[in-house]
Amino acid sequence: GGAEGDGGGGESGGEFVREVEGVGRLLLSSRNPTGYQGVYAPKARAGTAKPFVAMLTASGVQRHIGWFRTAVEAAACYTRVRHALDARSQKASRSQPSARQMPPAAPPAASPPPGSEAGLFGPPAAAAPSDEPPLPMEVEEL
Repeated sequence: GGAEGDGGGGESGGEFVREVEGVGRLLLSSRNPTGYQGVYAPKARAGTAKPFVAMLTASGVQRHIGWFRTAVEAAACYTRVRHALDARSQKASRSQPSARQMPPAAPPAASPPPGSEAGLFGPPAAAAPSDEPPLPMEVEEL
């Protein structure tokens, strides 16, 4: 919701949606035919219910975000994921101690004798009972 336009970007000759309510400014691309960073329209998917795909490359790995009905929906999802990853990366870099602050590495632990039951990380630990309900593992599709 909150976006205007047909979501086809430049292919239909219309203006690109630049901002979406709840997401903010979309990441535009003058080099991409869809007009949005990370959004593609493979010819093989033309005419399908969800012809637009959002893809993100992070740490040298290309990640599939999902298929969408419009380029604007794909761009909104791409923008949300990109901002979340950027925020997580910035938070991690602020919490990393510098080399001067890091304590010296501990010597490696002795390995267990061959044939012993202790694995790489020691014997398996029994799971502690928990009063917490399990976390839901659902992914919301746009």
